Amino acid sequence: MLRLLSKQEVNHFTCRGANPYSDRGRYFGIEDTAIARLIKRGWVISEIRDFFVISEKRRQGNGRRLLQLLLQEVQTPVVFLTVRQENAPMRCLVESEGFRNIETIISPIGNEVVFYAKRGL
Repeated sequence: MLRLLSKQEVNHFTCRGANPYSDRGRYFGIEDTAIARLIKRGWVISEIRDFFVISEKRRQGNGRRLLQLLLQEVQTPVVFLTVRQENAPMRCLVESEGFRNIETIISPIGNEVVFYAKRGL
């Protein structure tokens, strides 16, 4: 079940490898399995960030379940996310959930990332 996470629960995931530097948006998660942050950027667009599934819980449908549940929380006409080019499993997941590959860009630290977008509401 997807739910809003407490600060203590978010800290639990950061010690497992999730991004510890996030301070905006709302964290949602599936207990002891996966976490992601949903940021509403005005009335028109939302962003999914810091999508993380604990390594031993991967390849069991948990990422898909988290993404589908997050999409139910989106309250804007458009939602976007970025995925590292080399993360083929995540790229396949977001494409299978209807996200369109908009463009591949180079991040400020030199990573190739794919920008994806999808209609929200």
